[in-house]
Amino acid sequence: MLAAERRATTLLALLLFLRMLGLFLVLPVLSPWALQLAGEPGLAVGLAVGVYGLTQALLQVPLGWLSDVIGRKPVIAAGLLIFVAGSLLAAVAHSVETLVLGRLLQGCGAIAATSTALLADLLRESVRAIALAVSGIGIGMAFLLSLLLGPLLLPYAGVPGLFLLAALLGVLALGLLAALPRPPASVAAGAAVPARGLPSGVAALVLAVGVLHALLAALFVVLPLELPAQAQWRTWLPAVLLSAVLVFPLLRWIETRGWQWRALAPAFAVLLLGLAGLSAVPHAGVWPTLALFFVAFNLLEASLPSLLTRLVGPARRGRVMGVFSSAQFFGVFAGSALAGWLYAHYGATATLLGVALLGLAPLLYLQRLPAQARRVAATSAGA
Repeated sequence: MLAAERRATTLLALLLFLRMLGLFLVLPVLSPWALQLAGEPGLAVGLAVGVYGLTQALLQVPLGWLSDVIGRKPVIAAGLLIFVAGSLLAAVAHSVETLVLGRLLQGCGAIAATSTALLADLLRESVRAIALAVSGIGIGMAFLLSLLLGPLLLPYAGVPGLFLLAALLGVLALGLLAALPRPPASVAAGAAVPARGLPSGVAALVLAVGVLHALLAALFVVLPLELPAQAQWRTWLPAVLLSAVLVFPLLRWIETRGWQWRALAPAFAVLLLGLAGLSAVPHAGVWPTLALFFVAFNLLEASLPSLLTRLVGPARRGRVMGVFSSAQFFGVFAGSALAGWLYAHYGATATLLGVALLGLAPLLYLQRLPAQARRVAATSAGA
C-alpha cells in the first residue's frame, strides 16, 4: 500500500470510528433515560433506542446515489453535520418525543455506503480489501468501546453528557474529513447496472443481517431496564472482553477450513440460545450468557458482509451493499420498536423469547441455501 493510500485508509477508518462511537455510546444506557422521560414503558422507549436505524435504512441508498452526482466529501460532510445537530437536540431533550426526534436526526447522517465508496475511489483495487478490513475493525472497536464506556461514563456525564460527547466526536470526524484528499478526477461515476437476478444466497444474507441487528437492538432495550445500575458495567465488560478473545481465533479456524458458509446457521442457533437464556438466568449469571450471545453475534457480523462481497461482483457490489446496510439499520429500528412494545405489555422474559423467534427465519433460510451459493463461497475462500 502506498503512503498516500495508508494515510487515506487511516483517516477514513478513524472518521468512521469516531462517528460510530458517538452513535453507539448511549446504547447500553439509553432505555432507562427514555423511560424516565416518558414516565411509563411503551413504544416511545423502544423508538428512542433504535429509531436512528429507520433513517439510516431509508437514506443509505439515496445518499450513496447523491454522492455519485455531487461527490463523496460533500455528502459525508452534510451527514456529519446532521449527526452533530441530532446529538445536540437529544442532549437538551426534556421529553421522550424530543429525544426520539434527536435520535431520528442522528440517523439521517447515513454515510456508511458513501464512505465505503470514497475509500474505493482513493485506493487501487489491489489494496481495497485490506483497507476495508481496517475500516471494519475500527467500527467493531467503536461498538465494543461503546458497550464499556457508556455505563462507565454515565455516573459522571449522564445521558445528556454522552450525547454532547457524541456531538464533539462528530466535529472531530469533520476535521478528519477535511484532511482527506479528493478523489482523482479520473474516477468516474458508476455506470447504471441493469437489473438482473442476484446470485443465490444474497437474499439470505440480507435477511440475516436485518434480523441480527433487530435482536441486538431488542437486547439493548430490555437488558439495561432489568439490570441494577451498579451492575451495568460489571455485566457488559466481562461479556464483551470474553467474546472478543474467543471470536478471533474462532474466525481464523473457520476461514482456514473454508467453512464460512457452513458456520452461519450454527452461529444463529447459538445466538438464539444465548438470547433465550438471558430470559432465564439470574443477574449473577447474565454475563456468561451474554458473552455467548456476543461470540455468535461478532462471528456473524464479520462473516455476512464478507460472504456478500464474494457473491456479488464489483459492478453491482456498491448497490447491493447499500441494500445490505439498509437492512442492517432497518433491523435496528424494527427490533427496538418491537421490544419496547413487548416489554410494556408482557415483560422482559416474554420480550426476549418473542424476539428470539425472529431468528428462526434466517436460521431456516441459511440451512436451505442452494449448493451454488456454498460453492461460490468455498471457491472464493480457497482462491
